[in-house]
Amino acid sequence: MLRMVPLKDCYGTCELRENKRFGVFFLINISPPDTLSPEALHICRETLMHEYAHAMSWSMASTEGGHGEAWACAYAAIYRHVHGD
Repeated sequence: MLRMVPLKDCYGTCELRENKRFGVFFLINISPPDTLSPEALHICRETLMHEYAHAMSWSMASTEGGHGEAWACAYAAIYRHVHGD
């Protein structure tokens, strides 16, 4: 699930959640940009990629989060898909 909510200390978060309606799921929160400038939208896109990499690494490697090897591999795959590099 993806939400855009104002965050104070960061651009985004990824949490593993569980409830009766959705079961177990990842909740990604992204702080909305202050403006629609290209730089602000770039930060939003990169933050979403970063947080999605956390969800992928937790799902595929059963990690506890963080920025370890599983996260780096997930982020690299997402980056290549989005940027074509």
